[in-house]
Amino acid sequence: MTLRRLVALDFNYILEKAASKLNVWGNKLISLAGKFVLVKFVLVALPVFVATHSLVPMSVLKEVDNAARSFIWDRRGGLHGLHYMSCEKMCKTWKEGGQGIHSVAAVTGSLRAKFPRKFLKGEESLLNRTLLAKWKFATGKSLDIMKDVWILVISLDKWPTFIVVGNFEFPSLENFNSNGCWKEHLLNKFFGEALMELIMHIEIFPDQNKYMLELRQRFSSKSIVVMASYSYGNNEPVEYGSWLKKLHLNPKIECFWWRLLNDALPTNGFLMYQRLLGQRLCPRGCNEPENADYVMVQCLKLKQEIGVLKNWGFPVPDFTYANDYKLILKKLVEHNNSIANLYCSLVYFSWKSRNLFKHGEQELSLNYIASSAISYASISKSNLFLDHWSANQPDRLFSHWHPPPPEWIKVNLEVDLISYYNGGIGGIVRDSEGRFLLAFGINFTHWDSGLLELLAVYSLKKFMFDWMLEAKGFIIEGKGLQ
Repeated sequence: MTLRRLVALDFNYILEKAASKLNVWGNKLISLAGKFVLVKFVLVALPVFVATHSLVPMSVLKEVDNAARSFIWDRRGGLHGLHYMSCEKMCKTWKEGGQGIHSVAAVTGSLRAKFPRKFLKGEESLLNRTLLAKWKFATGKSLDIMKDVWILVISLDKWPTFIVVGNFEFPSLENFNSNGCWKEHLLNKFFGEALMELIMHIEIFPDQNKYMLELRQRFSSKSIVVMASYSYGNNEPVEYGSWLKKLHLNPKIECFWWRLLNDALPTNGFLMYQRLLGQRLCPRGCNEPENADYVMVQCLKLKQEIGVLKNWGFPVPDFTYANDYKLILKKLVEHNNSIANLYCSLVYFSWKSRNLFKHGEQELSLNYIASSAISYASISKSNLFLDHWSANQPDRLFSHWHPPPPEWIKVNLEVDLISYYNGGIGGIVRDSEGRFLLAFGINFTHWDSGLLELLAVYSLKKFMFDWMLEAKGFIIEGKGLQ
């Protein structure tokens, strides 16, 4: 408890905590998806406890919000970055098109909602006895006309001589009203003209089942009701909010598609709209305006990558118009989740290759982009391979082997390190149908399991044959998810 109202200087420790965490996070390579997690669950949670029981100045809360936005969009080294989306948009729920990041300054009223709840539920609490002003009654049957507060702010037994005092008892309050109207002759008999006029202005709620409480400062901007009442408004859900989460995409890819569907990527069309670039054409020389729809559907590089996947046996959809993907992807989420996951991963790596080209580096090859998309989609929960390939595997297996694309070869490696530094490397080579091609094993003496895994990959050169080079591709898979 303090003897004065707290000011912004008293809450500097909140800003110092936020600054110390930002200094640590700023020195690490964190993806945008990782930044969203840190802001949502760590940074904006710092002042929550204090804001629930103290009147934290709005300037302090807004400074925390500004620090969170800067951490999300600014570049490494403290360089200011372009804020691709407003704070109001990010603070919406996922189904409404946002990331669910709570603005501390906006939800302060909701955090203090426990005060009116305690006031309404705890009739014997100090807060209730302090702020209780009067009863909002239906008929007055349950109220004591002398001891309960129903006129202004104090009970009648504490008033001066405005009423007729005698040895008789007052009738109950329900006798003074009928059908929602006051009985003037009875009011004049017991209260007199001055107090009767005051009572006549009290509203009666005959349809109300029981009496309710009202706050003394209900017309004041500093009442608890006003502090607790806050509404975000009725926001319409976005179209992708119902299906994008069901894909179980990699967090980086999911964040990329969230930005793409909200037109928050630095495409040439977006940069020209922001007056940061003089032309909107695709940097690859396609002579087509580059916008979100172009990146998702119309990119010529993307169509070439889809052709590679189709040659490998993947039925990836090839969209003609931008509006097609909304209907087809939504259907694929329900009926063929794996192909929708693969398509989203392919668009992500196509955009990544485009960024390398725009910044003067060499683009990724078509085969690399396609294989990377397969790799990312395969470790999701969509069972990418098992829904359209058969690889001679019994249905009763506890775990399934994921086959490579058609005409590819896959090597499964396993490393084991036991006591006395004795270890071994084993591998098996199979084709896309799961047929056995080759197996090998090597004994090693080593103490580092991590380095032993690298030696396992390096040892493959001893077992490479000319017939392996005729395959379209080569996939190496270890035992662990890493």
